[in-house]
Amino acid sequence: MKHPVPICASVFLALAAPNAIAAEAVEANTGETPTVYTPENFAQFAPRTALEMVERIPGFSIDDDDDGSRGFGQATGNVLINGQRVSGKSNGAESALGRIAIANVARVELLDGTALGIPGLSGQVVNVITRETGGVSGTWHWKGRVRENLPPTYNDMALSLSGGKGAVSWTAEAESAPERGADAGPERITDATGALIETRKEDYTHAAEYASLAGSLAWKPVGGNIANLSAKIGTYEPDDKEISKLFPVGGLEGRRLFQGSEDEKTAELSADYAFDLGPGRLKTITLARREESPTTDRVRGGNLDGANAFDSLFNQTVYEGEYILRGEYAWVPAPGRDWQVSLEGAFNFLEAQSQLFASEGGAPLAEIFLPNANSRVEEQRGELTVTHGRALSKSVSLQVSLGAEMSELSQTGDAENVRTFTRPKGFASLSWQVDPSLKLVTRIDREVGQLDFFDFISSVNLNQGNGSQGNSEIVPEQSWKVSLSAEKDFRDWGAATLTVFGSDIEDIVDRVPIGAGDGPVISILHGGSVPTSTRR
Repeated sequence: MKHPVPICASVFLALAAPNAIAAEAVEANTGETPTVYTPENFAQFAPRTALEMVERIPGFSIDDDDDGSRGFGQATGNVLINGQRVSGKSNGAESALGRIAIANVARVELLDGTALGIPGLSGQVVNVITRETGGVSGTWHWKGRVRENLPPTYNDMALSLSGGKGAVSWTAEAESAPERGADAGPERITDATGALIETRKEDYTHAAEYASLAGSLAWKPVGGNIANLSAKIGTYEPDDKEISKLFPVGGLEGRRLFQGSEDEKTAELSADYAFDLGPGRLKTITLARREESPTTDRVRGGNLDGANAFDSLFNQTVYEGEYILRGEYAWVPAPGRDWQVSLEGAFNFLEAQSQLFASEGGAPLAEIFLPNANSRVEEQRGELTVTHGRALSKSVSLQVSLGAEMSELSQTGDAENVRTFTRPKGFASLSWQVDPSLKLVTRIDREVGQLDFFDFISSVNLNQGNGSQGNSEIVPEQSWKVSLSAEKDFRDWGAATLTVFGSDIEDIVDRVPIGAGDGPVISILHGGSVPTSTRR
């Protein structure tokens, strides 16, 4: 099934920017003259870290390191540190920038990714150049907050340190970031036809604790070899509470209490090593990541006279894991030309264990059968890609990549299924530096999407009163994407990026209702049916 998407446009505009400083070419063989920023350009904002400096660059926004994609694939981020990609996800480039004190930043270069000879990079890219201080430096902050009807916070704090000596450098960070939030007001509940069923007056509170430890170690001896090791562990514990006064149409006033909690734990370890081999350079990358997320949701209530009492409970524990091994071999046969061959293997899994309980009229909780809620999904994936870049002229550069992805998806538990896929992928990007202040970049991609493993597993949202039924038959999306970007530097007035893009998607994954009316009933919860939907 194909779903053409209309052409769209997006604009990112930043004004009142600090002055940029013209600079010589970053690399003699690229011919690219970047825009260079130093910490002095951002003095009015008093940045403490490289991250706070990069976030202020006009016309530039950081691509999220952890966008949910499995594996690394080609370079999708737009941040480099000393000309190197950061081999991490939850502990990727954005986290690494936050651990670099502003005193250790020599400059930040803003340039076109196609000029760097790194496959997959196009459009605006920042390269953060650090200086060797020979000592230890760092930043810290602490903040307390007191808010009515919410637990106070005295542990909003972070400490970041970095240092090095000789060929070895390191960073470390400890962070605690509590969350507090609340809202109150009316809510209207309607049926599928839009008719009002119930009016509620709700009071919602959110309190969460987040803490993490992260660090990195780099080794850069004189011989040119480069090794990096990074790690991060974290915990996230949200607690949500919603108290509602219920005013059913034609019924008696009631009360409803929702409580939800989670105890998420994550860990990530990544490493890479690059060295000269033959006419080129080989880089190996590995990553291991695990996550455990037990959640509990409960809804209780009834009429003020004690009638129509209901109680429902949903417990789910999700285990997720990802393991990646990637190799990249690159060489430059002549100035302005580069090649890279990459090979990647990845293993991902998600395992869910779920239980649903319900009762009415004050009866004890009884377990309700929830189909396809206890299952394990695995994917083994391999990818081979060849990429070539070359300068067509002093102002025009081209990058072309061709590859294929092979994967096996399997599901066990409540559903049993095994499927294999082999699909082509690649892109072509053309960059034209029209003049020193204007650059045009056009790109066409053949992409293979990645399925959300949660779409394979059935789940229930007690607070919303609905559910999602897992579908073990969905397949990854494939798409053609075309884009044209114009990057304009207005100097003292700031910078802007205008992008026009269009997509044609096959095998689209979408949410659809099941059955007639509200869909098939999973169970009887708090006096009504729970509609379900699925992915196709």
